[in-house]
Amino acid sequence: MDTIRYHKEINGIKSYFFSPLLRYIFINEQKLIENKKVNQFAAFILGLTDNFPTADDFERILTRANPNNYELITEIDRFLLFGNDYLEITQILVEKLTANGINHDVYTCRFNAKDSAGFKEDFEKLVRKSVIGKVKGSQFLRSLQSIMMAESGCARFAAISDLCIHDFDWDAYVYLKLFFSEKEEEIKLIRDRIIEKIKGKHDGLVDIWEKAELARSLKKSMAEIIEKVLPTIIEQILPIVERENEYALIQLAGLTSQIFYFFVRAILDGELDLVEDIYKKIPESIRRLMFPGLIRSIVKPSITFVTYFSQFFISIPGNPLKLAEIEVELFKMLDKPWKRDALLKIVYDFKAAISRNPFGCAVFLGGHERSQILLAFDFVSEAVLNFGGEFDFLWMHFNVKSMIIKKMKGETASTAAAKEYLAKLVRGLEKKPFPPCDPSLFISKFENNEKALPGIDDAPLHFPNNNLPAKIIPPNASLQKRDPRIPKPKNYHPCVMKMVAGNKFGPPGGFQKTGTFERFGKIPKKKEKTGSDEISAAGSKAAT
Repeated sequence: MDTIRYHKEINGIKSYFFSPLLRYIFINEQKLIENKKVNQFAAFILGLTDNFPTADDFERILTRANPNNYELITEIDRFLLFGNDYLEITQILVEKLTANGINHDVYTCRFNAKDSAGFKEDFEKLVRKSVIGKVKGSQFLRSLQSIMMAESGCARFAAISDLCIHDFDWDAYVYLKLFFSEKEEEIKLIRDRIIEKIKGKHDGLVDIWEKAELARSLKKSMAEIIEKVLPTIIEQILPIVERENEYALIQLAGLTSQIFYFFVRAILDGELDLVEDIYKKIPESIRRLMFPGLIRSIVKPSITFVTYFSQFFISIPGNPLKLAEIEVELFKMLDKPWKRDALLKIVYDFKAAISRNPFGCAVFLGGHERSQILLAFDFVSEAVLNFGGEFDFLWMHFNVKSMIIKKMKGETASTAAAKEYLAKLVRGLEKKPFPPCDPSLFISKFENNEKALPGIDDAPLHFPNNNLPAKIIPPNASLQKRDPRIPKPKNYHPCVMKMVAGNKFGPPGGFQKTGTFERFGKIPKKKEKTGSDEISAAGSKAAT
């Protein structure tokens, strides 16, 4: 009996060898989007991790608990492709298939062959017979032979690529990711074709898949980022750097913000020497866009200034900067108001590169909390903005201020200007939110209130809820019965008045408006008595 092979189609994507992996990814799409723990095989194929999957990872996805015969044949095929390291799994699957009364053609051919040359010859005969006989799935048998019998890496790569001819892009993509990960350009080309098929149906998956490689590359060292990632961003900027239309300007803002992120990363990693490398690698046309005018003259001292104050908030590797060593350079910049404005522009660009996430994916921040980095930049902005006056850090949490004060008091400065600047910063941090005062000034003594109505303390209040104690006004009380001893305010109507909750005396008049007249109906006007009304009233009295 011929071994028949069937492929599957999931969401418009054909697959023979790796359909279970494709199904797993679609089922666990939300987990992948939310960056939750998933099978490492799936994460590796989508580019979410650099860790190569283990045999257990393969087995969990590529084998089923109760497969039918056609699924068993496919499972044996894929593990034969993985080589001798997976021969044990292959044998277990073959035993299951044999127990069902079916032999696997390729495994039987290999088992009966005397040597590798004999296996190669028998395999060729098997494929030829299957193709001529038009056996169902004979193209997969030919692909299996081409990949298994390839005598070089180049031949194997060509055999895997041939899967794309029959529109089995997914199988080709998975094989290349596993065994030819260095072929980045070809892998990306196949990936983009697959993405086109699922766009509009699985946009969340598309987003993380497209940005996975970038997210991984941003976790690498700054030296690698400068070498590999920075040039790709520069290539995107150069064609549009001179354009003036709105779309191009928005693109430029996002791409230049990505470069500002590299400056921040260099600061967070404590690699200030790489800041100059980043700056030099930026072409002049882009540099003029990012650092216009006066800003270009203060890039280096600005980085020093930001690094110095950031180290009070976050732990930066390397030797910490000391004010005494950098104060001369800093105050040459801080003494000039226009240079302070330029410094503020750089700080705002650094902050935007972290807060606005210009890459559109999770970025590596050197192990620091995003909130701590942003807090440091807020402090730096304040330290520049109010340089000539007194500082006010009331917006900062008390515990954070205490920590910063302790560190700043340990700093030393040699010049009078630096000493005064440091002292002003400490004074600003030590400011209390409210000045001390006598609390009795804010307490009303009702017993001395001569305007209070006599005997009102003893008057019970009436509530709809009889279980409530007297003299307590519920916070949600609306329409209350009036105390008859309190005079009615002008234009009083019971439908639109209520007692003021929480104050038993109330404002002058004791009541306030609670709604519109349109809601409850207009206040009825008093009728002017006519002669006929007076006669009818007199008649009714006589009747009684």
